[in-house]
This record gives sequence, C-alpha cells and structure tokens, in this order.
Amino acid sequence: MKTSAQLPFEEVEELSLHALTLAAACQMAAPLFRQPLDPESARRIAETSVDDEDDLVLDQPECREGMHAMKSFCLSLDETNELQASNDFHDLFVGPHKLKAAPWSSIYLDAGNILFGPTALRVRKAFAAQGFAIPEGTAEPADHVAYELQFLADMQKRAFMDSDDATVEERLGSADAAAAFFAEFVSPWIGTFCDRLEQEAQTEFYRGLARFARGLTALEGSFFARMADANAMQG
Repeated sequence: MKTSAQLPFEEVEELSLHALTLAAACQMAAPLFRQPLDPESARRIAETSVDDEDDLVLDQPECREGMHAMKSFCLSLDETNELQASNDFHDLFVGPHKLKAAPWSSIYLDAGNILFGPTALRVRKAFAAQGFAIPEGTAEPADHVAYELQFLADMQKRAFMDSDDATVEERLGSADAAAAFFAEFVSPWIGTFCDRLEQEAQTEFYRGLARFARGLTALEGSFFARMADANAMQG
C-alpha cells in the first residue's frame, strides 16, 4: 500500500471515510453472531435510521434489505419473539444439536469440516501478529465470524482513523493486514455461510442479518479492490 501522500487528497479522504464507515458496520454486526438478541441490542437496531440515501452501507441493496428486516423485528420485540430469536440463535450458531449455520471459517475451508483445524490456527496467528486477542476465557476457535469481522473493523480503524499515536508505517501495515486477512480468511467462505444462514434461519431477524452481512462483506471486497487499484496506479 502506498503512503497517503502518494494519492490525491480527495481520494485519500474518500477512502478513509469509506473504511471507517465499513469498520463501524462490521463492529455493529459482529456481536450479533456471538450473543443472542437482547433488549438493549434490539433498542439500538430499532433506533437505526435506514432512510439515509447518503449512507454508504445502506446504499447497498442487501445491506438495506437486511437492516430493514432486523429493524422491523426489533421494533416489535416482545417476550415471544425474543424467545424465538434466542432459539434461532442457538439452533444456528451454538447447539447442542448439529448447527444449522456453523460460524467458523474452518468448517467451510478445511478438509473434514473440523474445528481447531489449520484455518483456525492461521487466523489466531494473524490476530497475534496485530496484537488482536479474542476475549479471555473463550474456549472456541479464533476463526469465529464475529472475531473476524471485529478484526477487520479494528484494522481499518487503525489504518484510517486520525491518530498521533501511530506512524505512517504502522497505519499502512494495518491496512495491508486488513486486506490480506479479508482475502485469505473472509472472502472464501462468507458468501456460503450467509447463504446457509439465510436459508436455515427461522426468524426474520437472522435472515436479515444474513443479507446485511453478505452485502457488507461485498462492500469490503470492493473497498479492498479499489485500494489495490489505487496502489497499482501509483506504482
């Protein structure tokens, strides 16, 4: 990746805005894959505006459709559909029976569809290289979709958020780490996962989350491709 000084100011500014917008969306979505929907999360989603025509994320059709579905579900949240969402969450992501939409990349990328396989180990190594750690006491593999989305968010914020604490080289390293991680560990499986999630979910909330995540990662892919094109033109 080239230094920002090598790109036109307007392009740097636009890329930074896009990166931080995508990071915020990843950070919003990530915990929804690890924790059942609770009243506080539902309240935040219900209060989200979905009518901003200038919103980069909601301008993407699947993101908009997904957010509409999640917001609609959260606006009508009561004890009955909160329980439905909790049951759906556990059937999809937790168990105890065979998971309908396993949230670990190793299930989709490693031979034998195993946990704690080569992909999980490589993801953990990539996290460690950037000082990113999953919560203490967590026994599950590092390659959970929630951790992968949060890692992307953290790397994009490190790279593009104004800070006097990071050198240019550190910020460029974070941008490169995000791009490389997306290409190796997110892009190859996230579409299959989202398709399975949308097909298997029993509530509109998780069908909406599947559409939102599929649209969001498509935007991330387009963003990293644009970064690569900009760097190639400057090279």
